[in-house]
Amino acid sequence: MALSTHGKGVPLTFSIGRNHRQKYADYMKLRRVFASLVISTIAISTIPAQAFDPNASRADQVASLKAQYDPQLDLAYANFMKLKAKLSVDPSTLKSFNAVIEDFVETRATIDKNLADPASNMKSVEEYIQEELGEFSTSQFKLTQLAAKIKTISCIKGKSVKKVSALSPKCPSGFKKK
Repeated sequence: MALSTHGKGVPLTFSIGRNHRQKYADYMKLRRVFASLVISTIAISTIPAQAFDPNASRADQVASLKAQYDPQLDLAYANFMKLKAKLSVDPSTLKSFNAVIEDFVETRATIDKNLADPASNMKSVEEYIQEELGEFSTSQFKLTQLAAKIKTISCIKGKSVKKVSALSPKCPSGFKKK
């Protein structure tokens, strides 16, 4: 930070150094991401709940659950896929992403299997879906935070410039950080 004075030591201007501007920009970016996650979580949780009718036929119960939860599960998957490009630049973040997607696919298969099984309890299936949607929301938030930590640096060697992105980016051998 630089503080300039006018003759008698009275500060006239106050400027923020590049490092502080970058931190503020990162903070604002993270704040926007967090706000969008909170809004999407609220939007998902405020979808009108349909009363579970134990007297309805099984086919009606299955149709009701699919109508209510399939769009939410599809939205969660789409949100995960938006993060894939950013997280695939670093092996550790890609590993975390793949673990979450593997869990999502396994969960979706379990839900579909239980909806197709005439012996499964529909109320238990609905509770399982709600629990998993909450876990996916938490996983999405954590992956978004992880994606925000990925940095990109420029490395130069003569006239060639390489951009390196990772949690802790390092220039390849022979290259120097720009």
